[in-house]
Amino acid sequence: MMGFRDTEERNIVLLSVVLLFPALLIHLGYLPLNFPTDEPRRALVALEMILSGDYLTPTLNGELYFNKPPLYNWIIAASFLLHGDFSMWALRLPVVISLILFGFTTFWFVRRYINATVAFLSAAATVTCARFLFYDSFLGLIDTTFAWLVYVNFMLVYHFRQKNQWYALFVVTYLITAVTYLMKGLPSLVFQGTTLLAYLSYRREFKRLFSLPHIVGGLLFLAIVGTYYVAYFTRNAIPLEEVFSTIWTESSKRTGLKFGVWPVILHLFTFPFEVFYHFAPWLLLLLPLFRRDFWRQLKAHPFVFYNALVFAANIIVYWTSPQVYMRYLFMFMPPLFTVTAYFYYEHTPLTNWRRKTVEWVLLAAGVLLCLGCAALPFLEVTRHVPYPFLKAGACFVAMCVLMYLYYTRTTHRLAWFVPFLLVVRIAFNWFVLPPRQYGVQEYVRHDLALAEMTQGRRVWLYGVPDMSDPDSFYMASRRGEVLSYAQEVKPGELYLVPRTRLDEHPYRELYRMPIYSRDTLVLVTLDPPLYEDSASAR
Repeated sequence: MMGFRDTEERNIVLLSVVLLFPALLIHLGYLPLNFPTDEPRRALVALEMILSGDYLTPTLNGELYFNKPPLYNWIIAASFLLHGDFSMWALRLPVVISLILFGFTTFWFVRRYINATVAFLSAAATVTCARFLFYDSFLGLIDTTFAWLVYVNFMLVYHFRQKNQWYALFVVTYLITAVTYLMKGLPSLVFQGTTLLAYLSYRREFKRLFSLPHIVGGLLFLAIVGTYYVAYFTRNAIPLEEVFSTIWTESSKRTGLKFGVWPVILHLFTFPFEVFYHFAPWLLLLLPLFRRDFWRQLKAHPFVFYNALVFAANIIVYWTSPQVYMRYLFMFMPPLFTVTAYFYYEHTPLTNWRRKTVEWVLLAAGVLLCLGCAALPFLEVTRHVPYPFLKAGACFVAMCVLMYLYYTRTTHRLAWFVPFLLVVRIAFNWFVLPPRQYGVQEYVRHDLALAEMTQGRRVWLYGVPDMSDPDSFYMASRRGEVLSYAQEVKPGELYLVPRTRLDEHPYRELYRMPIYSRDTLVLVTLDPPLYEDSASAR
């Protein structure tokens, strides 16, 4: 089956695939919107597209939103419409699908150019690294889908170059670059340009950048992106520089261009430790790379070398950017895991001290996780979890069995650690996610209560400098109406006003509510004098 070495390895892969679905889907829609991540903003922009019927013009509380192009919001909107609701499940399911496809395409490319054993570990490390397994796989953010498509783009550059299919290389990769640009903007062009420049320069084929196939690919990119912007500016009378300056700011605001020399120097030293923490435990596999013949063995395998080149060429921007989120690195992890898995399996014997060190560290971590699982039902924070002893017991037994197999089956130790981590994620779903709702459920309750009491009447924002996206989403989704800022005074209308803006002004309070941003909003009717110069108040 797919070129695996023996029956045991095939069984591990099948078990991992079976466990992957409950690991990623249990409690997927359980938690409310995650604040202060960008998840509420993604949800709100998609919601306002549906409510307004305008899918070309992203808005946030009715105001034009330039920070990101609209494609991922279209994906979320499509999921909302297909599900027939605005649930957290519908918001987050595209991320799970993208992550599964991310793992599958990693496996496909690596198996094609190396072997199935290395491919499984590369794909599994991508899907089960700490950042995905315990955070981003249950948040409705752009980055997983974006990273998956960028990774596919990386691999297709190599794939078509091997076949000398230059038109396919440039046309297909620029097509994907256009798609990813419409998700996140300029970073897509940076990845495309950096990868082509690095790889073609290494291959001494730099002249291909001036060839007709490259020109055709570039024109295709301009045609796709340009078509959207022509439609956008036809509908909206907005200066070009206002939109593109915002996109440029969004793409460059976390780089060294803004922060200066000393923050960059400090980041150069701290960045590797942050990466190691967020993408544990699989970066332990970097240890087998520290060997005298590393460079010779790396260059001996063209596909492995290409993965190393892609990682090294593209990571520089983030290594020199003092304020970078680790989710921005997702597309670089499969190339790095491919290199490390290859050296672990193909160039590190079972008795090698580097390999043993990696395996014993993972064994120690596994034992600690087993003990932690046994303690879960006795923790105060998990007292409201239903059937705690049954759930913890099932996970504990499964984890202990998998650790036993990990310890005794020395040939496939790292492969056995994959289903072990997936069981840990299932326990995480049952015991860690539910308590997280307690701190935010009050805000959701107030949002929905206000939405219910104002059904049929228009509600405006006034004097709210930065309306909390989660609150706006819950109110707008329940009311079926975009929550917008006041543009004119209408006696008898309802307004949401920050508590601090009510001092010394006559008003009639109807409802008071805390919001996610720790402010307090008051639903009121106000006398007209308060509304003078309302635009400047915002």
